[in-house]
Amino acid sequence: MAFDPLQDVLYMADRRTDAIEVYDTNTWDLLGSLPVGEDIGAEFSPVPNFLSTSADARLLFVTTGSGVRMLENPFAVPEPSSIILLAILVTYALVPIGNRLQMMSNSL
Repeated sequence: MAFDPLQDVLYMADRRTDAIEVYDTNTWDLLGSLPVGEDIGAEFSPVPNFLSTSADARLLFVTTGSGVRMLENPFAVPEPSSIILLAILVTYALVPIGNRLQMMSNSL
């Protein structure tokens, strides 16, 4: 199992379904699951699965019978969008005043 470093989420390897289950740690609701794509071990295997996230939680790493599998994490916090940056740029404008430019804020 592994905790998401950026949000209140727990990832758990489920050997019965060969998937990573994703839980909200505030409510313990199952948010979904992510198929690993191969056998991650027998249900009662004495060898535990290793599960980890990248620092930004965009990647999950899980051990399987063939080694370590790297999966893209659709439950990770999305990257900031360029649309947000565009909205910030549109909110402020450079206006010529005499021989200099002044930054002016648009009223919302």
